Parts: sequence; C-alpha cells; structure tokens
Amino acid sequence: MRAVLGMATNANSSNFRKNSTPTPPSFSTAKWPRPSRISTASPSKSNSAHATYPTPSHSACSPKPENNSPFRKSRSRPSRSSRNSKSSPNPPPAAAGAARAIAKADHSTRTMARIKLLSTDFDGTLIEHTASRRCTVAMAEVLRHNKHQGGFWAINTGRSLWHAIDGLDEFHPPVPPDFLLTNEREIFHRTPEGRWVPEHHWNHTCMERHAELFAQADDLFAKIRTHTTEHPGINLVEENDEPAGVITSNEKVMEEFVAFLENEIRTHPDFSYQRNTIYLRFSHRDYHKGSALAELTRLIGLSRADVFAAGDHFNDIPMLDGLHASHACCPSNAIPEVREIVLRSNGHIATKRAADGVAEAWHFFENAS
Repeated sequence: MRAVLGMATNANSSNFRKNSTPTPPSFSTAKWPRPSRISTASPSKSNSAHATYPTPSHSACSPKPENNSPFRKSRSRPSRSSRNSKSSPNPPPAAAGAARAIAKADHSTRTMARIKLLSTDFDGTLIEHTASRRCTVAMAEVLRHNKHQGGFWAINTGRSLWHAIDGLDEFHPPVPPDFLLTNEREIFHRTPEGRWVPEHHWNHTCMERHAELFAQADDLFAKIRTHTTEHPGINLVEENDEPAGVITSNEKVMEEFVAFLENEIRTHPDFSYQRNTIYLRFSHRDYHKGSALAELTRLIGLSRADVFAAGDHFNDIPMLDGLHASHACCPSNAIPEVREIVLRSNGHIATKRAADGVAEAWHFFENAS
C-alpha cells in the first residue's frame, strides 16, 4: 500500500468519474479541485461553537461540516493510553449520531451475518499500482453481498479525503462505501445524496489534539529539520510552515529515518507516526486506523466481533492487531510484519493478491463454522 497523505463516490456507480488520472502522492491537498460531492455548507449559528474547525498544520483536507449532520457532538475528549498500546481513545458516551441513523435505516433487511462492517485499506489492499485499479469480480461480489445483508463498508486509508475521492472513482466498485476513514484518523459518512460529511466531535478533537501536540514539539521538529538537511534522500513535507511528515527516496532511507525518529520521540510520549513504504506522517499516538475504526464501530452500534479489517502495510497494523476487529486479514502481497500481526490475531493470510485476497478472506470468515 502506498502511503499517500485521501475518497468519495455517488450512490449511483454510473456517476463515478471514468479514466481519471491518478493524483501523485502528496501530504497537501490544497492544489486539488474541491469535488462537488463534498459537503461544504456553512454551519448553523447554533452549532458554531463546534462547527468551525481549527486549522492546525497537520491537515489541509477537512471541509467545514454541514449544519444538518445528524452526528451529535460532545465536549469530552478521548483519554490517553500508554505509548505502546494500540487501543482506541475512550470516546465519551454518545447518543445516536448519523452513523447510528444510517444503521437504523439500512438494517431493516439485516440478516444474522457474521460480518457487519468491512474496514478495508485502499492502496495495496484493494488496488495495486502495477495492475488494473478497477474493482475485481470477486471483490464486487463481496461488496454486493455485504450490502444485501445490510452490512457497512468503510474505506480506511492514509489518503486525504480529496485524493481518496479520485482513487475510489478509479476503483469503480458496484456499491459506494458508507464511510471514509481518511488520513489514518478522520471519519466521514456518506449522505443519501452522495455527499461526505465529517463526524464532528471525533474529527474536531483529533485536529485539536494534533495542534496541541505539534505546538509543543518545536525542539523535536528542529532536530528533524536538521536531520533531513544533513541526510540525503529525505524530503521534509511541511504544511503551514510546520513539518507534517517525510518522503524518502527509498525504503532503506526510510528505515534509517524511522530509527532516528524512534530515538528522538522517547522524550515526547504522545508523538507518533504512521508509516507506509517511503511515506511517513507525524501523528498523535492516540489516533490511527485502529482508533478511528473503534470509534466508527461504536457510532454505528456494533462490536469488535462484527468487524472485518483488511490491510497490507505498517499503517494498517493498528486495525489488524485483533483489538478492534475480530476478523483480520491481509492479501498475499502484504509485508512480513503485517502477516505476522494477522497470524497473531488468528486472522487469515490470503493466497491471492490485493482485492481478490480480501474477497478470499471474507469468504473464509463467512464460511467458518
């Protein structure tokens, strides 16, 4: 999976943009046109205290929330966990939000399916960049069956929202995903009209905590800047004049940078990173694909036992370690570290690559006695 530092589609698959040109990996999405299917309506005055997002340096992709989003907001913040823990932050108790509303609407035909939520990575897991990027026949059948059973589908990606939109249009699945988990931490749900609306409390708190973390990391960022200047092959990517991550010339250089970073962040216990091939994004330790998946599972009223997760690279490990999904899997092209985690989680390592491997794993769990 290529770590690209952003996905949307319309309810009618015929509305997907065809023959789109792949967007090059980037941490910043400012240069991309704003798709019409993204909600950008101004918030109502009554919700203004929570509706206007801050603009910390780590993110340039979150649109202003719609004033009609049925997600409910809370002022509570996730609790902190130990650095080595992959568990999700503890969210505040919440009444039914938009995701739960979607659950009530879609579950009138729900059967007793073993799997009720698919959480799939995108690059490397559903598509390979050396092969066709269209949804395979086997994966299309799984998505149709999941939808028919009343199940949900979430794309859990390192892409920004805007970049993910282009990728999903290119993938051209038979049904659209219900949720997009972007930048390895943000949650968006799809409205019946095909617009993508942010989960207000989670995304807002995520941005606040990252802004606070980065504001206290000046000394660390100074060391990172010096290191990238003195070592060739490391491109420091900045947003709003602050470091957001790095892109390296190859994976060997990335390994060396990770060793340097691991040593430096020992004095910054909340500072972490999400890594995928030659891309690395700085992040708060409490926010990753696993914690975002756990929050989504809570919002739609499901449990870990209902969740299927598929990924292939380092940044997928937090959702494959068995803490947030009972049914963990990886395609045959997954890196060794992911395969080891999936084995430890009593998951399934597919014999097929990418989307066909995900479909194979889905059948494995659905047919298990």
